[in-house]
Amino acid sequence: MLLIIFTMLNKGCERLGFETVDIANPLYRWFKTASLLPLMAVAKSRVSPLSRPPKYLLMSKGKLFSLYGCHLIH
Repeated sequence: MLLIIFTMLNKGCERLGFETVDIANPLYRWFKTASLLPLMAVAKSRVSPLSRPPKYLLMSKGKLFSLYGCHLIH
């Protein structure tokens, strides 16, 4: 099982154990960037949303549990 996150807030995510993967399809990357622009404007980020392209963050279930423990919430 794999945890997949899509975000433009990907600076420093490697320290948390994530692997970053660029979005290969330029049309899909443009669509995701456009859909996140309102959120970035509301957040008033100091970084321009266009200067940091969106990426996928990936982490396996095993790595997640080994790094952060296995605390299941029911």
